[in-house]
Amino acid sequence: MDILTHTISGMAAASVVANVSHQKFIGKVKILITGAVAGGLPDIDVITAWSGFDGTFGRWFNLTISGHEAFSAKLWYSHHAFFHSLLASVIFGLMLGMTMYAVKSKFKLSKLTLLSVIPFVLAFVLGFNMHLLEDMVTPSGGWGGVAYLWPSKIYVGGFGNTWWWNNYDIFLLANGVVLVNVIFFFVNKRQFIKVSSIFVFVVGFTLGTIQIKSRNYNFNSRGDINKETLSKEIQEDILGEKVFKGMETLDKVIPVAF
Repeated sequence: MDILTHTISGMAAASVVANVSHQKFIGKVKILITGAVAGGLPDIDVITAWSGFDGTFGRWFNLTISGHEAFSAKLWYSHHAFFHSLLASVIFGLMLGMTMYAVKSKFKLSKLTLLSVIPFVLAFVLGFNMHLLEDMVTPSGGWGGVAYLWPSKIYVGGFGNTWWWNNYDIFLLANGVVLVNVIFFFVNKRQFIKVSSIFVFVVGFTLGTIQIKSRNYNFNSRGDINKETLSKEIQEDILGEKVFKGMETLDKVIPVAF
């Protein structure tokens, strides 16, 4: 899916962690930001498609394959490879936790224990994995899914349940989860917000899954049909003309494809 949906979905997962944690308001906001960054981070491997990749990374590391070729290949740094794996989410999540602990301990910014960084690590790992799950339901491309089990050569997903972008319904659901769970930041009934936050996320995730599975078209299918146009038509049927037109207008205003 697109980077905005990935980012908001990562934030949606992190919003649950924020409400379950013992963090104060600022801490909860930081957890949200952590999930948002993690939700977008896997696509850092798109750098292979950058026009200057060969003249920089290619030259520095003496790569024998161009960035254009690497993007669609199955090298560890290719798109949908290592950076789209469970292992990567854990490694980067632990790196974040250790960095937070080391920096705050060195500069004595606050009383910090290893347990206190767990919400941030968890938010990062969950946000990162939301991205991977969303990429599994898009077309197989040249990879056949994502290397979720890397270093295994088995790629997971590529189901083609939905198109790469124009998933406005999923974007709206993710935003809805974030909005409701952020409202819970201001509720003092701790047990209530814990249960309610998890419930809101599960409902949003379930509805999103139902929407994706009910597209009634396999976007891996070959043919002359314009799949982006078809995706938009499906979106309009789901959202209704007014909401769809509003989202289409927003899509044109925001300088990032989603």
